[in-house]
Amino acid sequence: MVNPTTPTTSRPITRATSAAPSSGKILKDPPPPSSSSALLSSDEFHRAIRDIVKTQNETLTQCKNLSVSFNSRFDELKASVDSITSQLGELRSETTSLRVDLISLERRVTIMESNPINVMPSDNVDHVPNLLQELSDREKCLSNIVVHGLPESTQLLPADRISDDIRCINELILPFSLSLPPNPKLFRLGRANAVSDKPRPLKVVFPTKEQALQFISDFNTSKRTTESVENLITTLKATSTIIFGDYNLPGITWSSGNLGLSATGVLSPSSSLIIDSFSFLNFFQLNYTRNCSGNILDLVFSSSNNPSVLKAPSALINPDPYHLPLLIKLSHVNKPSIDVTHSYYDFKAGDFESISNFFNSFNWDATFSNYSINDAATVFNDAILNSIKKFVPKKIFKTSKFPRWVSPSLKTLIKKKCMLTNYSSKPTEPPITQLSLS
Repeated sequence: MVNPTTPTTSRPITRATSAAPSSGKILKDPPPPSSSSALLSSDEFHRAIRDIVKTQNETLTQCKNLSVSFNSRFDELKASVDSITSQLGELRSETTSLRVDLISLERRVTIMESNPINVMPSDNVDHVPNLLQELSDREKCLSNIVVHGLPESTQLLPADRISDDIRCINELILPFSLSLPPNPKLFRLGRANAVSDKPRPLKVVFPTKEQALQFISDFNTSKRTTESVENLITTLKATSTIIFGDYNLPGITWSSGNLGLSATGVLSPSSSLIIDSFSFLNFFQLNYTRNCSGNILDLVFSSSNNPSVLKAPSALINPDPYHLPLLIKLSHVNKPSIDVTHSYYDFKAGDFESISNFFNSFNWDATFSNYSINDAATVFNDAILNSIKKFVPKKIFKTSKFPRWVSPSLKTLIKKKCMLTNYSSKPTEPPITQLSLS
């Protein structure tokens, strides 16, 4: 049997007295703290713990927010680096191609300079200036565009006619967010003909061939996109429309919300027109899956915000890194079929001879003389309705059991097939194998 331990009382730890220091001062033990100042109550202790936990939570929240901000900035930086890397790759390939072309041209020039007689026959030497002139003219023509069907100005001064032509062209290309270069050169091709009402073609000279080619490309793309989408919406008259394809608009960030479709980034005249067209038609852009270079080239425009567009978990073929496979989910609500059964008068099968005899049996002069114009019209209308009820058969239209896509010719073939199937399934009489006289 073990005796219970005797309780021990807490004793303050005191410093042992030591020899007096050289200064002559004597260190004394501090007085014991009072219980009211040394000990915390439970409420004060919990309040201090709560304050510490609150401070830690606020610190953790700030750290999380900083981490999210740094991650988003890192993703943007990574996307920019990937875009620059892809552009450097394209520039490297173009540089290699140009270097190969340059080497080939240098080789040809060397051969021509080393042996000009064998390279070019003597018969063609006289045509060299003409050939060079033709090449120069072709190079100059690449900087020109020709506008057909633009009305000619009636001004007398050439400067006023040019101003009118510039104004007409600007009005023509204004819906496509395009503009002419500053101080363009304009010429009417051919002589003015007072007899013909057909306007002469207008030639517009651009500073470089690149600007002319870009202008034509933007104009054709914008016109084709705008007209095709608007015509499609007008023709289909559908309650919901979804359009998707490779629009090849890199460097653009898309957003669709309550305020409609919007986009930011590197905007060209073509991309601005596409954005404005679909925004005007109240469409949404639903694809936010970026490719290997951080761009969204495949766009999904929808008149409804319900479809979802995600990256496909698997692909049927080896995917293109610039065009990732997409999974598009469409929501469809099956509407209950409406019973459209109704009756109607078959006027094609009506007995019009009996109707004529029915009307001839009335003495209309005596009938109309006894009534006012309104009452006479009522009597005549009643006679027409009675003749229809008596001599026009009534048929009942029922909802077809076939789907809507089944044509009348296909229905006829199906009915013939059923008739032949029923005919072939009937038992046939056994053939006569013996005849006898009774």
